[in-house]
Amino acid sequence: MTRAMAQDPRQQPARRNSFLPANLPQERWGLLMPAAVALALLLIVAMVALLLFSMGGAFSIYEGAHKLSHPEPLENPWIAIGVLAFGFILEAWSLRGCIREIREKAGNVSLWRYFRESRESELIVVMGEDIAALAGLALALGAVLLSMITGNPAYDAWGSIAVGSLLVIIAVFLGIEI
Repeated sequence: MTRAMAQDPRQQPARRNSFLPANLPQERWGLLMPAAVALALLLIVAMVALLLFSMGGAFSIYEGAHKLSHPEPLENPWIAIGVLAFGFILEAWSLRGCIREIREKAGNVSLWRYFRESRESELIVVMGEDIAALAGLALALGAVLLSMITGNPAYDAWGSIAVGSLLVIIAVFLGIEI
């Protein structure tokens, strides 16, 4: 490299990762990158598990308590049933895909053992979310059907509280496992 090239920054070879400190060799950074990506993924997954499920659960519990204190009859229960049934089908399809992916990675290990020993937190969260969604959809569908059959909107309120409680329980369980 000539002296003129050393003084002109446009002539210097570009660093592959220009955001790295100048004194950190590329070889050392390459060893740190997988750990940094894994840590970032773990933090994102933990935030989803704890925030999304717990906050969604808390809101559902609040909504159920509000419905109990101010009961209103269901409007268009058939639309609610159709939406819940369609959601159940989609979530079952998603769970099937997740289990297929786990089976490819886990081999002959049981799902429970894979869930307890795996370091692949994204698959655990997807599976937990799918199971929670299916259970929640089943609870909501049962509550809507009971409210529709009996004409008592309290069943819908209790269904909201049950779904919210389920979401909070799943958030705690995923938080412990991750």
